[in-house]
Amino acid sequence: MAIRVRQTNGTEVKIIVLTREQALNAWKAEIAGHEQLILSRAQIYFDHDILHLSSADISELSAEFFPPQAHTPSGFARDDQMASSNDT
Repeated sequence: MAIRVRQTNGTEVKIIVLTREQALNAWKAEIAGHEQLILSRAQIYFDHDILHLSSADISELSAEFFPPQAHTPSGFARDDQMASSNDT
């Protein structure tokens, strides 16, 4: 859940409310010059501009981005794309 608060000077502040599990799996990174919150149960590391996910459990190899990415990064698929590809 996200809350937007506008200050009297017009500046907007975004407050993101996370569950305990989400908070334990939250990562903050700069991607393409913008701050991103990344939620993933996998270990995350960066090699220059490349995001790597690592886990012994394949079910943990997913990530959520806030704010959402305008374009799906190479090697990733959106949940709605995954569902439609599994239907075939």
